[in-house]
Amino acid sequence: MPEVVVHKEPTPFFEEVGKAFDAIRTKAFELFDRRGRAVGFELEDWLAAERELFHVPDSEMAETDQEFRMTVNVPDFEATDLHVTVEAEQIVVTANIEKFEHGVREVKSMFRRFEVAGVDPAKVTALVDHDALVIVAPKIVALVAKVPIAIDTPTARSTEASPEKKNGEKDEAKAGAVKSAAA
Repeated sequence: MPEVVVHKEPTPFFEEVGKAFDAIRTKAFELFDRRGRAVGFELEDWLAAERELFHVPDSEMAETDQEFRMTVNVPDFEATDLHVTVEAEQIVVTANIEKFEHGVREVKSMFRRFEVAGVDPAKVTALVDHDALVIVAPKIVALVAKVPIAIDTPTARSTEASPEKKNGEKDEAKAGAVKSAAA
């Protein structure tokens, strides 16, 4: 199974979105130009350009106590075409390929984003298995030691009988003894 490089630095997400809009704009203009520059079909050109340029693949995500496991269908892409970027709260998968066939430039791009919480970016792995990209993102596990703690509450202290009361002595007798000693 070919391994996919996992980038552990933050993605310049808005920069990527800007590049995507530029690519769609360029492709939509190409479609407009091919149609003889007829106006009134701007939305259709834009949507057709999106469909041609970007593919949001079928995918699955499973979560256990220890990890997130994502499977992304990537039949048109090789492991070297795929880019997996991991941050503490998200995993982004992108791919871009450019082919020239019969003098025509074909660009294919793929984009998929997964929201994850508390993953360890340094331990994320990605492999291509047949036509599927498999990403395993271990969660950060907090080590918690269980230590018993004795709690002394005021209620517990007030309900317990004093040693004098257990022996049948009265507080009044004790107070009288203190007075006679002072005299």
